[in-house]
This record gives sequence, structure tokens and C-alpha cells, in this order.
Amino acid sequence: MVGGTHCPACEDLEGTAETKMSEPRLPQESRSPDSAVQITEPTTAELRPALELLLDGPEIDELTEQVDEFLAAAERGDVSLAGLHVARVQNAIVGVVLAVCQPGGVAHFWPPRVVPAVPLETARELAVACCRWVAASGAKMAQCLTQLEDQATQQLLEQAGFERLADLACWQHTLEEIPHAVLPEGCEAIAYAPENSVDFERVMEATYIGSQDCAALRGRRSARDSLAGHEMVADAASRYWLLYRCGSEDVGVVLCADHRDQQMWELLYLGVVPQFRWQGFGFSLLCAALWNAREAGAEGLFLAADDANEAAAKLYAACGFSVGFRQRIQVWFPPADTR
Repeated sequence: MVGGTHCPACEDLEGTAETKMSEPRLPQESRSPDSAVQITEPTTAELRPALELLLDGPEIDELTEQVDEFLAAAERGDVSLAGLHVARVQNAIVGVVLAVCQPGGVAHFWPPRVVPAVPLETARELAVACCRWVAASGAKMAQCLTQLEDQATQQLLEQAGFERLADLACWQHTLEEIPHAVLPEGCEAIAYAPENSVDFERVMEATYIGSQDCAALRGRRSARDSLAGHEMVADAASRYWLLYRCGSEDVGVVLCADHRDQQMWELLYLGVVPQFRWQGFGFSLLCAALWNAREAGAEGLFLAADDANEAAAKLYAACGFSVGFRQRIQVWFPPADTR
């Protein structure tokens, strides 16, 4: 097993993806073909209609609930809407885009949405404006997930400077049949604690060596960045983070989150250091995570992995995982002189 099992951009992955990225750049300034269109931050009164347009798609009852949850999270300070931008003609909102910066230097990017009959150029202008906001915020990258078949949105993001990082497969396990795998005698699992976070960072950095997953991210994000991002998903109460050690030698790390409201576990990261790869440790650590999830009362475990990673795919299949759906992740890096 090589590296980790979860793409670093989606918060980190083992594999063979060969993705070439051009030099990071800011999208160029351009003017909307309709001079009446203005792109600005929304007023407080515009937050709800802006989010309704951004999240539009599900049934109206579900949409209302999603917007309510978003606004409540913003009110609590759990999420910031500082990266919300709207396009308006006079007093009417005709488009919206959102980026949310999180610890670890990642800005999660919601693709721009515009109302019918509004030119796609306005949507591109929204994406450009939001990218400039991301650059000014100091984030190291913006990432956006789209459905694999949504070529229109992917092309729009490319026009705004985003590039394809990877296609991701969402693997799922029902925890009904789990293989048995035993680690060698003398191996121990050490639980994460603030006082040993440096040990986790050190071992994670070692698991990045030789990993071919999401190659364009190499050197852009440290293990500390990744851990900070994972902490947004797994708080102290739902965190199942283990460092595996055989004798005095570090083997790897496994980071899981218990989503109790969904009765599901998520594998955030699994990485094995180079000297212990291809010896069955990846299989053993993954099986241990599955058993831990079942013992905790979860009904399943899921993860997102680079679809080009054939070695990881064979591992997941051998452990009883199946692919639920696929998505594309596109990224944009601010130039170094803007951070």
C-alpha cells in the first residue's frame, strides 16, 4: 500500500494519479457584457435569497431546511459567509457564488449559479471575483467538487482558472462482512492527543513520500495543514485517529470520523510509511478501521479516493468496498505573491 487513501484536496490519498498543473495564476480582470450587472457582497437581507439560489435543486422543503441550517451555522460562527458574492441587476440578485475558508489553508468553493436568461459570462465573472477573494484571504488553494457528468460547470470553472486535479470515487462498506487481518506481534495503536500531534504530523509527512496521488499538491500542503482540515470534520468527540507503531518503528496513521447523525464512519486518511508498504499493513489497518466502526455502532464506512489509483481500488475491493458514485475535483492556486 502506498501513501494515503483520501485525496488531500478533499480532506489526503494513495496512488498513481499523474496530474500536471500549470503555474498558479489569478484570473484576469474582465468586464461583464452587461454593464448593469454588479458583483458585490450581499446585504444582510440578501443572504437568504442568495443561498436559496446557490443551493437550489432539491425540493422546496429540503431547500428551505438547508438554507436555515446554513444561516444558523453562520449565526453560531461555525461557517463564514464572508466569501459570498452576488451578481445583481438593479435590486435583483441574478447570480451567486461562495467560497468558505477553513483551517489548513483550503477554501471550499461552491460553483456560481445564475438565474435563467443571464449570460454565462456573468457566472464566470462571479467565479473570478470569488477567486480574487480567496487570494486575498490567504488561503493556499480553492477546491470545487462537481458531478462527473457536469461538464458545463467544469468548463466554466476552467475558464475562471481552475484545473482538474482528479476524479474521485466514493467507496462504501456496509460493515456486514469484514475480513480478518492481524498485525504482527509488537504492533500497537496510539490514540491521537494534542500532546502527540507532532508525532502524527511526522508520520503523515513520511507517508507522503513516493505517493502518486494528487501529485500537483505535493509541497503545497503540510501534514499540519491536513490535520487542521481534518479537525473540521472530526471534532474531539467523533475523532478516531490512530498512529500504528511496531516496536520503535512508525508504520502509519489512520484518521476516521464518526458521523453519529448518519450512523456512518468516514475514513479521512490512511497512510503507510515507505519501508512498510507492500507487506500487508495497508490491508490490516483498513480492516482494523472497519472493525472499529462496527464496534462503535456504525452502519457503514465511506471514503473518497482518486479514481486513477488502481492499487488503492484493489485494496478497497479486497476489503469489501463498492463504489457508490464519482465526482471531479478541480482546484485553483493563488500565485505565491498574493498569499
